[in-house]
Amino acid sequence: MAWLIIVLAIVAVVVIGLVAVGGVTQRMAALPPERVFDLDECVHWVAEALPDDLTAQLSYEDVQAMIEFHLDYLESLGVARDDSVPEVGEPGEWAAEGDGPRIADDNAALAYVLGQLTGAERDVTDAQAAAVVELTEDYLRAIGALGAAVPDPKLIDDADAASM
Repeated sequence: MAWLIIVLAIVAVVVIGLVAVGGVTQRMAALPPERVFDLDECVHWVAEALPDDLTAQLSYEDVQAMIEFHLDYLESLGVARDDSVPEVGEPGEWAAEGDGPRIADDNAALAYVLGQLTGAERDVTDAQAAAVVELTEDYLRAIGALGAAVPDPKLIDDADAASM
């Protein structure tokens, strides 16, 4: 009789555990994967991808400063966030806040980075900054942190817009 109670207790514990794990797994499967950004990895990736002539002119500190300025721009739009910003509610809720998709303009990002570079008194040309901003966006797309480019609304006709 004691063996029967022990077996039933073990079966009950296993069933409760499987139900709990299954519920959490199902909830997490519905969420988009969290993208983790590593600044050092990004700096290394961008520096390695730069053309040789730019690599000879830019230090890792210059590349890191431009990446940080670019991230500041994205954060100001609500596209990115700092680790110090706590998540509210369920995971993924932060990204769902607001009134629609957040779109970052490449030209505005470059203008922001150039403005910050001027204020930081860094000796970086516009072409160097443009290359770093473009490669940073390539890196963010590669890790899945940025989506695909949005088509120019002027180029979309009414039929295409209705199908979106």
